[in-house]
Amino acid sequence: VVSVICFCYPIAMPSTTITKKPENSSVEVSAEITVESVAKYRAKALKEIASEISIDGFRKGNIPESIIIKNVGEAAIMERTASIAVSDELPVILAREKILAIETPKVTITKLAAGNPITFTAVVTVMPEVNLPDYLAIAKKHNAKKEVARVLDGEVTDMENYLRRERAKIEQIEKGAEPQAAHEGSQKLDEKDLPPLDDDFAKTLGAESADNLRARMRENMLADKERKAAEKIRIATIEEIIEKSKLVLPPILIEHELDRMTDRLAHDVESAGSVLDAYLKSVGKTVDDFRKEWRESATKRAKTQVIVREIAAKENIKPDEAHVAHELEHLKSHHKDVAEAALRAHVESALLPDAVFRSLEVK
Repeated sequence: VVSVICFCYPIAMPSTTITKKPENSSVEVSAEITVESVAKYRAKALKEIASEISIDGFRKGNIPESIIIKNVGEAAIMERTASIAVSDELPVILAREKILAIETPKVTITKLAAGNPITFTAVVTVMPEVNLPDYLAIAKKHNAKKEVARVLDGEVTDMENYLRRERAKIEQIEKGAEPQAAHEGSQKLDEKDLPPLDDDFAKTLGAESADNLRARMRENMLADKERKAAEKIRIATIEEIIEKSKLVLPPILIEHELDRMTDRLAHDVESAGSVLDAYLKSVGKTVDDFRKEWRESATKRAKTQVIVREIAAKENIKPDEAHVAHELEHLKSHHKDVAEAALRAHVESALLPDAVFRSLEVK
């Protein structure tokens, strides 16, 4: 059994108590709304109800309080009052206490009676507390293992021959051959019979000359190898940090990752010219089947997100503002109805992992 530690903070609302529950990554807020505030919210509730109900002899919105009470009952009025009060008061409490909810709080009204304060509790799921290992030492250890990327002459030659075979295939198609037959034919040709990679060929690919094309191929191949080498180190680093970290992951974070993976599947299927239902039928699976298969990966992704945020906070790491601004402008042009603050938060969250890993790579 994990003990519950109560932290009561001196704030403007002394009747508010905050209880942290790290065993399930939640915070319990217990609060009392004063009689004076209840009266204000009750008046608002009466006004809302008056605009919704129809009673013979009265115009909507102009129904006396006594008639409303007679028709809907004091209990219903107080329930509406409590709903309005909590909707107004809880966000203020969370903001004041710097509590960031990651799902809708679960609210329970504990005292509700006309002429009395309203008391309630709200269980708020928050980002879990993380006990990190020495992540700087882990990163340093793995960074030391990074291989120096090199591109061999033979690899450049292989790429040249690939391009020459592609050109041979195109030439055969232009002469009337079917694409599959042209592909098979180009694969059977000896290297000496392939179109030469000369300056004219290179220019059709946007290069200045054959030598320039070879230099660009080598440069691109080297960049790809360096990217893969860095990714290999990053994976090894975060996997060890995850393994040695202590945290209780809220289930909602795993579900959020599974939702993102499901959305990505639907997007990829649509990009391929199909629809999700048809694809699922073709592979004989349901969305739930995929979500079960993805759960382990989603859990690792969720842990990575939590750990990255924790390291960013400890090291004061933020994404490059110029990069954020560039991505933000791109998103704004495609999502004109979404608030800029929400788009910025999305961009910063997406760019944060790369910023954290770049920082760890140079420490």
